[in-house]
Amino acid sequence: MNCERSVALLFSGGKDSNYAFHILEKEGYEVCCLISVVPEDRHSMLLHAVNSIFVILQGEAIGKPLLLSVADRGDEEGILTTLLEKAKEAYGARYLASGGVASKYQKGRFEDLAKDVGLMAISPLWMVDQEMYIRDVVMSGIRAIITRVAALGLDEAALGRPIDTATAEEIITLSRRYMFNPSFEGGEAETFVIDAPFYRKRIKILEAVKRWYGDWGELQIMDAILEDKRC
Repeated sequence: MNCERSVALLFSGGKDSNYAFHILEKEGYEVCCLISVVPEDRHSMLLHAVNSIFVILQGEAIGKPLLLSVADRGDEEGILTTLLEKAKEAYGARYLASGGVASKYQKGRFEDLAKDVGLMAISPLWMVDQEMYIRDVVMSGIRAIITRVAALGLDEAALGRPIDTATAEEIITLSRRYMFNPSFEGGEAETFVIDAPFYRKRIKILEAVKRWYGDWGELQIMDAILEDKRC
């Protein structure tokens, strides 16, 4: 392990944290562990909530240690601090990375938390061109499905849909028409990754339920397993 470039990655299970992993490895960082906090508040402004518990399967698929905890409402930053301290002490983390694209609030909070425990914060996706970014996610081989939608232009039919080339172009077109972030940085949608080139196994969803609430909805994964990749 390259101790000088050892990084703990905030990992939600969505496309952004997975693509951040891809970029970090490409740039010569060594991801020493993944950090996930499942918030009680499903509308948390700081953390990804939908299907977050299934990051356990993703951590196993990637082959990296996963530091996971559940946070009560109002205790998200305290739990994160505890996990960051453990990442530093147990795995030698020197950096904290996140997959933020444009949220100044999230970036600022994560930078403050990192500083408090003596880590340097990095944001490998910060201020990327969002239209190019959604295309790059697809081109990287990351397979993400849409698990939550909450923006005009995105409806129930989008839930469970994989983000492939055609879907990425449709998202870009809709984002221009309805004026939302094509990267979903503003909470317009959330995603869950079921496979990537750096996954040793892929995730197979056995059961999932769509829940629609009039103008927003979620795909709730009920059961999933890891399966071998076949050539």
